Amino acid sequence: MKQLSITLLMCFAIFSNLSAQTVEEIIAKAAEAMGGYDKIEQIKTISYQSIYPDHGNTPSVMEILRPNKSRNPKYELVYDGNHACFIEGYKDSKEPKPIPENELNDFVVEIALHFPAYFDYPTKLLDSVMINFKDTYHLQTSLPRNLTMDYYIDKETYLLVKASARFQMINMDVIWERYYHDYKSVEGIMFPHKFSYPGKNGEVLYADLVNVKINTIPAEKFKIPEYIFNN
Repeated sequence: MKQLSITLLMCFAIFSNLSAQTVEEIIAKAAEAMGGYDKIEQIKTISYQSIYPDHGNTPSVMEILRPNKSRNPKYELVYDGNHACFIEGYKDSKEPKPIPENELNDFVVEIALHFPAYFDYPTKLLDSVMINFKDTYHLQTSLPRNLTMDYYIDKETYLLVKASARFQMINMDVIWERYYHDYKSVEGIMFPHKFSYPGKNGEVLYADLVNVKINTIPAEKFKIPEYIFNN
């Protein structure tokens, strides 16, 4: 009987801790942990330069225009929120190469993995989950294209420790997970400078974020010429 009472008390404590915080309060504290809502609201574009160990030592660049546009400047691959295209051609062709509709989910998920979408889209609190011995709030954010992203926020630091998504791409079920570590301040905003990703052989590897630039990219860079999709 005594053991049952202790168990009930523990369950009540866990429930109370979860219910005491609304999703709005959790996101507000997450914003404060990253540097403050005011600074986050001022972020329009972000350029991430990351080194992936199995891709060599040259940084890969990912550019974002919040909330849902992206660009890979190396290949001039642009996602404008509706379409994606290699604007200057791909491989031996110099003609623009549109990305098929069934591959666009990848772009939405990648944006949400780089920058927390709970600052931009409707989000709900699901439960509490232990992640690598850390007690976390489990949030789920609704993304464009009827996708969702699950985020796990450390209850002590209110920094993001994990994100995951399950989605369809080219008629295949895909699961992406990312763990975040080594937060450092860039212009007053905390960014994780180490994060996990699936290696070429399926193993879990860690990439290093080596440079972040905020609000340095013109919005025009994220536009796809209208003629490409009007033909």
